Amino acid sequence: MTRGQRIARADALWTQGAVETALDEYEQAKAGAPNDARVYYQYTYGLLIEGRAAEALPAAEETVTANPFSSDAWAIRAFALARNDRYPEAVASALQALSLDPNNATALAYMALAYSDAGMPSMAEQTLDRALEIDPENPAVFYVRGLWNLAANFDQAAYQADLQTAYELAPNLPHIAVELAWANWGLGAADVGLEQLEAVVEQNPNNLDALYALGFFWMQTYGDPNKARDYIERCVTADPANVSCLDYLATIQLTSLELDDALQTYDRLMNTNPTDPKYYLRAGRTYANAGNCNVASPWLQEGYEMEQALEEPNTDRLAALEDILITGGGPTNRAYSTSEDAAASRVRERVIRVSVHSERPSIRVVVGNSGRRLRGRNLARGPPACLVQREVSGRAQGAHVP
Repeated sequence: MTRGQRIARADALWTQGAVETALDEYEQAKAGAPNDARVYYQYTYGLLIEGRAAEALPAAEETVTANPFSSDAWAIRAFALARNDRYPEAVASALQALSLDPNNATALAYMALAYSDAGMPSMAEQTLDRALEIDPENPAVFYVRGLWNLAANFDQAAYQADLQTAYELAPNLPHIAVELAWANWGLGAADVGLEQLEAVVEQNPNNLDALYALGFFWMQTYGDPNKARDYIERCVTADPANVSCLDYLATIQLTSLELDDALQTYDRLMNTNPTDPKYYLRAGRTYANAGNCNVASPWLQEGYEMEQALEEPNTDRLAALEDILITGGGPTNRAYSTSEDAAASRVRERVIRVSVHSERPSIRVVVGNSGRRLRGRNLARGPPACLVQREVSGRAQGAHVP
């Protein structure tokens, strides 16, 4: 097969919605086309659609290298940077795209995504308005505006309407279909969302976002841990370091009273060195409930310090970390992972996060943050109760000393 034939085959697969297979073809085609920015663009975009955001970053750099004068190359780089939480760089890359083509609505969409995820909803709104003026039929613009409507306005109906429009404009793009499934779930149409997700994995069996969502749907909506486990294990098989899927696998295992398996899963999760303190809480709490304070306490302390360092700490999470460090644990056999994310607003991690979701990426809607004040305890003044039990033998093995 010639390079041209391979690219034509990839394009046809992409149009049909089989992005995963198209991605393989683009990967082989780009090896013989070092200056074909379009092939590199499609390859990078495919990685992002599949939830493989970390891999998309070097691919985006290759796209720009292939043609540094391509506005689209800089735009896809902005998308990759935004999906990896590198928001200032994403905005700068989008600005470079706009300097080459001021009417690149897709670049504006990805700039708005960076603004929205960075907590700048007004800037995101202005950027989206400008993008819609330029191109009122751009699926990327409606996709991002849907995410913005949920994150900034908590408007489930507007979120769903924008995603529906994006889907009608680009029914072949799996990431739009997955997001639309979440929107339908948020409006109580889980069966519709389930069909959309199953259609995605039929053509893209390793799509991380779809696999995570299917696991979530089957567990939270239909109460079937076995089907949920099947999809989440497929996600972990496709991406063994995927934090979101490892976390949800542990949730399923805890719900099924498989404590030993959940402990092993949290070991795997924590070996990825996650950057979100909620995972330190969940893993630490599970180990504390199992009576293993030597492992639990350092994670809990680190999570507490990480949460404190955030610009807007989640006070409920801080209080939970504090309570466990002081009391040495909490109730057992509780699913600690994403049950809280099934509350009123759709909140979930994008699986890119440690493909990351990721985790999700991602939308950052804080649920249940009641503003509870901490009680002024200084955790550095004395060892947590969990460690006291171990100190009677002379020392606290593995304890974190501030």
